[in-house]
Amino acid sequence: MKRICFIGASTTEGMGDPTGLGWPGRLSAVKQGRVVSYNLGIRGQTVVQIERRAVPEITARITSYDQGVIVLGCPLNELPRNAVGDAFIEIAPALRRYEKLVLSLKDIAPVIVVGPPPVAEAKLPFFSEVAGQDYYFKNTDIAAHDATMRDLCLSCGVTYISVFQHLSKDVEYLAGLNVNDGLHTNGKGYAAQAVYLDKQVDFQSFEPKNSSPA
Repeated sequence: MKRICFIGASTTEGMGDPTGLGWPGRLSAVKQGRVVSYNLGIRGQTVVQIERRAVPEITARITSYDQGVIVLGCPLNELPRNAVGDAFIEIAPALRRYEKLVLSLKDIAPVIVVGPPPVAEAKLPFFSEVAGQDYYFKNTDIAAHDATMRDLCLSCGVTYISVFQHLSKDVEYLAGLNVNDGLHTNGKGYAAQAVYLDKQVDFQSFEPKNSSPA
């Protein structure tokens, strides 16, 4: 039986979903009995923290290359701004970390990277209890990051699934953002994301359906 390790931050963890399933749990439920899944999302983490823990956590669960797949959910925690619009994090060093992370994961098992989702800007700021401060996010920043991550994955030779444009038009996902904090959708929103992802990748063969492998 194949194993799937989902790793990322709060939008991978499923924050905002009362059931705690998020999109990884719902995607795995569709494959119940055919895959074993592990949700390794931790809210508030940037690529720096994810990179530090990814290899030991995943290799404890996937012990051979053909045993499973790694799904990296791009967090939004590299993209917040303060009230006057200044970025908290320099994006160039973060991108170098992403490249290092993706290449290290690629040595363990096939890698699928799921791009960053949209936010409901009108509901922001989001108060991060982890950071102890207000975060503002802009969909223009997320769209640019989505394009950059696509190019990065192309250069690394891994599959990239963009969700930003699709979820920006998805009624259930957007409704969930507006019911919640503007950053995390609800159960119905995550369910919509899972349905979309299931159409993009065959999680039995781990081959893309509609998206070309990078």
